[in-house]
Amino acid sequence: MAWYLVPAGAKKNNEAARNRKNTLENKYFIAPLMNELEDEIQEILRFAEQDEYVYIWGAKTGPVNERTWSKLTQGDKVIFYAEESYAYLGVILATTRSKEIAEKIWPSDTTNFEFIYFMTDVQRIDISAEAFNAEFGYPKGPQGFQPIALQRIEVVSNKFGSIEQSIEYMANKSLEISEINLITAKEEAGFQDEVDNQKINKVIEDNLPREIPPKTNTGNKNGQNKRDPERAKSAILLNDYKCEFNLSHETFINRKGKPYMEAHHLVPMSAQKTFSYSLDVTVNIVSLCPNCHRAIHLGNSAVKERIIEKLFTKDRKRNLKKCGINITTEELILKYT
Repeated sequence: MAWYLVPAGAKKNNEAARNRKNTLENKYFIAPLMNELEDEIQEILRFAEQDEYVYIWGAKTGPVNERTWSKLTQGDKVIFYAEESYAYLGVILATTRSKEIAEKIWPSDTTNFEFIYFMTDVQRIDISAEAFNAEFGYPKGPQGFQPIALQRIEVVSNKFGSIEQSIEYMANKSLEISEINLITAKEEAGFQDEVDNQKINKVIEDNLPREIPPKTNTGNKNGQNKRDPERAKSAILLNDYKCEFNLSHETFINRKGKPYMEAHHLVPMSAQKTFSYSLDVTVNIVSLCPNCHRAIHLGNSAVKERIIEKLFTKDRKRNLKKCGINITTEELILKYT
């Protein structure tokens, strides 16, 4: 994860102030433009539930901005400098490049902000330039769109424990970063699409312990526990394309003419290291409508507990045990906190 500084308008810059109000201080109504975005971007925004209103910013056309923008990665954090203070913090969700879309979002006769990035958790921090610059070693405000150098990050992290903690100290407030794993959002959207398109010759029904497959390479040193889309699709087929939390929940019809459902590992794959056998087995995969799937990931503790207790039946516990997965209801709930 990297940190970036973004100038977002000086004093008396009316155009910048208008843009901040429309897409940074408030979410922008992106729904009418969704079909103009790449399929991958649409999936990310839908998964993060930002496909109707979303925070957006854009960098001006130019080679320097292009180089910096091209390095933005989902989960990176961006600090906006406006009117002589470090005013906002946001978390990168996705990026796209489009002069046409930029012109619709930020109409201008002189400037185009084609290097677009979508964000979540944008919030006011209102840190004085004097305080921020002193801690990060800047003589004055940022001169252009730029990453915060690793050396500066290390100095501040050594003093405060982390960049987030330094911001909370200087802003005198707690940051509100959602529980959603942003890196996972992109991968999850791709996995669900793969599951939806998966062709099944024979439905898989696991009833014995399965060895843990090798991890996939996701660009980090530890990799990610591999999920089998054929097993996920089998779980959906075994439940006849119905939501296991509530069989009456309706959803849209997919490209195959079936109700669209999503596959969810009830004992999360992130807990794999605490089990001797694979969690990627059909008895651990539940079929959920998109709303319930978001709820079990993003709902408050009461919502999550209600869904877990409904799904974690005696039959499922018994079948999980046959696959070498032993866990109590209380232990499972803790996996979601």
